[in-house]
Amino acid sequence: MDDANLTFESYDKLELKPFAERLEKYIKVEHLFFDESLVISLNASFGSGKTTFLKMWKKRIDKEESCFGNKPTVVKINAWKDDYCGDPFISLVSSLIEEFGVNSKEGNKLKKVIKKISLGMANQAIKKHTGMDISEVLKYPEELALPSPFQVYEQKKNALEEIKEIIKEFISEDKLSIIFFIDELDRCRPDYAISYLETIKHVFDIKGIAFILAVDRNQLECTAKVAFGNDMDFPEYYRKFVQREILLPKPTADANKKLSRELTKYYLQQNHIRNCWRIIEHGMRITELINSLELTPRQTHEALRVLSHYLGTDEGDKSLEEYPAAGIILMSIVRTKKPDIYEKLGKEGIEPTDAKILFNNMIQDSKEWWFKMCLSENCIKINGKSFKDIFVEAGVPDVWEAGDSYLQEEQRLTNHQNQFKRYYSDIEDLLNFEN
Repeated sequence: MDDANLTFESYDKLELKPFAERLEKYIKVEHLFFDESLVISLNASFGSGKTTFLKMWKKRIDKEESCFGNKPTVVKINAWKDDYCGDPFISLVSSLIEEFGVNSKEGNKLKKVIKKISLGMANQAIKKHTGMDISEVLKYPEELALPSPFQVYEQKKNALEEIKEIIKEFISEDKLSIIFFIDELDRCRPDYAISYLETIKHVFDIKGIAFILAVDRNQLECTAKVAFGNDMDFPEYYRKFVQREILLPKPTADANKKLSRELTKYYLQQNHIRNCWRIIEHGMRITELINSLELTPRQTHEALRVLSHYLGTDEGDKSLEEYPAAGIILMSIVRTKKPDIYEKLGKEGIEPTDAKILFNNMIQDSKEWWFKMCLSENCIKINGKSFKDIFVEAGVPDVWEAGDSYLQEEQRLTNHQNQFKRYYSDIEDLLNFEN
C-alpha cells in the first residue's frame, strides 16, 4: 500500500491506534514540564513495524484526528537516507523547510539562513570524506574563495542561533507545535548517529518541539560503542538525550493471526499471478507456526515470500505436488526466524530438544502434529534412544503414553529418508536461481 493511503483505518494490522492515542495524551501534557524539547525513544527490534506505525501516526495528526487539540507540524525523517550528507543539522532543517513548504513564509526564512553556510559546509564534508579541497581544485580568486574551517565554524554557530530564533517565532510554548519523527537512526554510521543525538540536544532544545526516535535500542547501543568503546555506560549516555523510553507494543495474538492470514492470502493466493497448492488446507498451520515463533512483520513477509516462491506454480506446471506441504512450510518459516535450526534440519537433522524449542509455544495438539510430521520425515535424530525418551525430550510425552499407532511404526520411521535435506537443497537452489 502506498503511503498516501496508509492510515490506521486502512492498514492497522497490528492494532496500534489505541497506543497512538495514549502516546498523544502523554506527550500533550508531558512536554509542558520541560524547558527544552521533549525527546522520546520509541524502542522495538528491526522489522517490528516502527516505520509503518510512524507513517500511519503522521497521517492521523495531519488529518487533525489526534488528541493534541491543535495540529502540530509533523516532520518525518529517515536518518539513514540522509547519512551521506554528513550533517544532521542540514537534514533536520531541510526536512522542516519541506514540511512547512519551500515557498512558505517559514520556509523562506529558514532557507536564507541555510544558504549562508551551505557552500562552506559542503566543502568541509567533501574534504572530510575525500581529502579534496574544492577551493584549491577550482582555484577560486581570493574574493570568491570558500570560507576557511574557522569561518565555517563561526558561520554555523551564528546560523544555529538564528535558526533557533526563527523556529521560536512559529512555536507556542503552551501547545506542541512541531514533532520530528526520526526513523532508522540505529542504521546510520556511528559518528553520524552520535552527531544526530547531539544536534537534537544542543540545537533543537526548544520548548514546544517533540522528537520521537524510532530505534532498535540494542542496535543503537552497538553503534554507540563502536564510537566510544565497549566500556561505555550506554544507558547513562542515552539518558543525556532522551527523557523517556517507550516500547512499541508487541502485537496481540489476535492481531498476529490476522496479519498472518492476510499475508498468507496475499502471497500464496494471488489469482493469475501465483497459485500455490494445498494452501487452504495448510493455512492455519502457517498462521500457528508464525505466531508461535513470534516472527516480526518483516520476518513474516520474508518467510511467505520464500514459501510462495517455492510453491508457486501455474496450471501448466504441477511438478511441485509431490512435496509434502507441511515440511516446506516449516523450512521456509524456520529459515527466517531460526537459521541455525534451519541449517540443522537441512543437513544432519535436529535433536528432540531443538524440536521442543520450535514448537514449545503451541497448544499441545499442534505441538504433537508438528512433531509427528518431523519424525515421519526422519529429521529428528534418534541416536539409539528409545522413542519414549525422544518424545519426552521433545516435550510431547503424552503422544507416546497415548499409544498412538502412528508412532509405533518404528521400522517405517527409521528407514524413511530425511526429506528435509531435499527441501533445504531446493530452497537454496531456488533463492540462488540455480534451477
